[in-house]
Amino acid sequence: MARKALRPCPRCRSKLIRTERYCDDCGGDTGWADTQAGRSRHDRGYGRAWERVRKSVLERDKYLCQPCAQDGRSTPCNIVDHVVPKSEGGTDNPSNLQAICKPCHDAKTLEEARRGKGRGGRLPGANRQGTGAGDNFLC
Repeated sequence: MARKALRPCPRCRSKLIRTERYCDDCGGDTGWADTQAGRSRHDRGYGRAWERVRKSVLERDKYLCQPCAQDGRSTPCNIVDHVVPKSEGGTDNPSNLQAICKPCHDAKTLEEARRGKGRGGRLPGANRQGTGAGDNFLC
């Protein structure tokens, strides 16, 4: 059987590995994903109470993406997002929640992950904050 090709470690990109997820130096420190592994959505704070808050935020925002609305577009959506992420001290208070479409949510999440890298997060090679690309998180 052929061996897997060498590839750079996805975290540090300085060592070549074959089968492990990360090199020995980066190890199993996967951050948030490991702390959430095996936990239900209820255990993570997204149970019945969250569903009620989520529904009220979607109704308040008329099921329209708020970042798109700020740019004059009317985009239907069904995702509720924390304006200030919980990882940055945000809460589940409705004033910190917004309806958002998937493209805007994906862009916002990527930018948050890039900011997290500067705080010791997991996204390799990205330490940008306020560089202009994606600052408004619009689709």
